[in-house]
Amino acid sequence: MLAKFFGQYLVTNSPNSMNDGLKHCNSPDHPMLRKARPEKIIYCYADPRLAVLSLFRRGLADGMQVKLRYFSDDIERYRYLVNERSSRVKSKEEFFNMGYDCFGINSFWNNWLHGIIDCPVLFLRYDSIWSNAEKIFDYVGLSKQLLPRFPCRRGRLTSLDNISEDNLAALDRIYQQTIISMQQMAPFAMRLP
Repeated sequence: MLAKFFGQYLVTNSPNSMNDGLKHCNSPDHPMLRKARPEKIIYCYADPRLAVLSLFRRGLADGMQVKLRYFSDDIERYRYLVNERSSRVKSKEEFFNMGYDCFGINSFWNNWLHGIIDCPVLFLRYDSIWSNAEKIFDYVGLSKQLLPRFPCRRGRLTSLDNISEDNLAALDRIYQQTIISMQQMAPFAMRLP
């Protein structure tokens, strides 16, 4: 949503990672980022348990396992692997039974939180986007006169309400440290090089 909106007024990455491979880069030293040389980065984050459930709900889990782990600047190979859905885990049930972060979300988070960065990185908790819209506009250098055009918030379709206790416990085990780290992070936090 942010790339689509800001892309109307500024140069941004493609909202579709298959175009340039920049969305979901798993590390600040990713070869595609080094090639693109961004001036600023926004890292949107949310509870990884909700993120994983959403990926399975939307049928994106297979390709996302590849996207979140890919570490090369070969965009054609990236597209091939994602399209072939060269993933390790094929179903939500298999994911819960395996009890392993096949998406690499834990390392993804730690890479961005502690890795060497070459430009400012804004860590933005997803549910705080709308309450921080003015600060986001300042960060990207966009006129606040465009705030009324900013997309309205939509409700999240994924929740932890309808998940079994065993599956919730599995998610908690897999993502416990990342959840704690995210909870300790301010909803709008900046890292500077």
